[in-house]
Amino acid sequence: MRGSWWLARALRVPPRELPARAIAMLGRRLRGESGPDLGGPDDPRTTWEAGRLLGLGPDDLEEALAFCRTHPVGRGTHWACAAEVAHRLVSLDRIRRARPSAALEHHLLEHARFVAAHPTPRSSAYNHRVAELGGLAVARAAFPGERGWDRQLATLPEVLRRQLRPDGLG
Repeated sequence: MRGSWWLARALRVPPRELPARAIAMLGRRLRGESGPDLGGPDDPRTTWEAGRLLGLGPDDLEEALAFCRTHPVGRGTHWACAAEVAHRLVSLDRIRRARPSAALEHHLLEHARFVAAHPTPRSSAYNHRVAELGGLAVARAAFPGERGWDRQLATLPEVLRRQLRPDGLG
């Protein structure tokens, strides 16, 4: 579970025990028994959700820039998962379109390059990969001259085909 030290720390579980503990907690939830406090203070998704910056609007340029300055590329929980970085990329682009800023464009490009360089591997790749490729598609529209992620974007139809049934449901 390379790179999951931060999750182990957030859950207060020794990293070596994380897979077994996570499986045990999920099993309890599926049987209707008590499990982790989902949405509680120890749930790392609370932090991830905040890091998506979905609550920022077009007038929140300074707040978006402050977030980017205080959470440098590749450092900390907000960079542990490329799918989360892709979600944030979409939020940053929404602000950039309303309030053009060279500084924000720089951060947006950093986000896109990070997502392209850190695709989710193997069994976790399904919905994560859709989010990552969606973020790269937004970045491609924002930076039409950038070609670094074209090969990955070409996989989007196949990734969606694997995710969705013919009736459009997943």
